[in-house]
Order: sequence, then C-alpha cells, then structure tokens
Amino acid sequence: MARYFEDKHSELEVSTTARNVRYRTPSSAGTPRSNRGGVPAPGCMVALMVPVVLVLLAAGTLMITAHRQNSTNERHEKEALEQIARLVESYESEVRSEARNSYPNRARTRAIAQQKHGILVSYEASDRSLTTTVKFFATYEDISFFGTSISRTHRCYSFRFQEGVEGNPHRIGLPLQHCEPT
Repeated sequence: MARYFEDKHSELEVSTTARNVRYRTPSSAGTPRSNRGGVPAPGCMVALMVPVVLVLLAAGTLMITAHRQNSTNERHEKEALEQIARLVESYESEVRSEARNSYPNRARTRAIAQQKHGILVSYEASDRSLTTTVKFFATYEDISFFGTSISRTHRCYSFRFQEGVEGNPHRIGLPLQHCEPT
C-alpha cells in the first residue's frame, strides 16, 4: 500500500500559477490537457467561416445580377416585338390605302416594306388579291456581364389583301411566322 501512494505521489504535479492539481498518466505525459474536447478555438472558427460567407455573398450577388439582366433582356425583346407589331399595322394600313384604286406593284410594295424596317420576301398579285410576305426587324439592347450589345429580332408576316364586297380591300389573316435572319 505504501508503494501505491508513492507511485501516485510521483505523478502528482502542483501548478503554482493556477493552483490546480493535475495527474499525469504515462499516455498523456508531455502534452497539456485541453478541456475543449476537439472543438477549435474561436479564432479558428472565424478564420474558417469568413471565406465561406464571402463566397456565398459573391454567389448570391452574381445570381441576383444575372436574374436582373435576364429580366431586362426579356423586357427589351418584348418592347422590340411590340415595335414590330406597330410596324406591321402601319405597313398593312399603307398597303390597304394604296390598294383602293389598284394593288401596288412590286417596287412600291418593297418601298413601303423598307419604310417600315422590313424586307419584301415574296409578292404575288392577281386581279382580285395581293399576297405578300414581309420580314420585319427591330433592334434592342442585350445586357450581359461583359457589357451591352445590340441584338436584332426578326418576324415574318404574310398578308393577303382581297377585294371586299364594296370594292375595298380587306386583309385575310395569315399566321405570324418566325423567320431566320438574312
């Protein structure tokens, strides 16, 4: 029994600064004991979390910016398509007014289309009808991360003007066609 206390007494170490009594076992000899149990120091947690938070903020900012750019581009394209619709109405009314006496010839129809930012694609006239296909163009700003560029949208419309009962030409609706740029 005396030997047991003698061994324990040799392992007993008194700290003068903290006034703690610590026991050292042969497996922990030479390494100080920590009460944290594997949790890093608060300074280490901050050092690990700051880059993660910064990356998340940057990714969120880029996602918001991309969403705003997409919605702006969609709005600009929609405005360009509305512009094309106005040009189509203007083209139709001008051809109809020219057709009161007789249908305009190919050169006059081409000139009307060019005034309305269009290209005459096809022209077929007969005694009682006129069928034309016109490709209309509109430009809009396309915004990206790299800057602003100008884009064009294209739409083809087919028009068939036919004499009505009173002799006034009326338009027979033909479907809108999307067409490739020339």
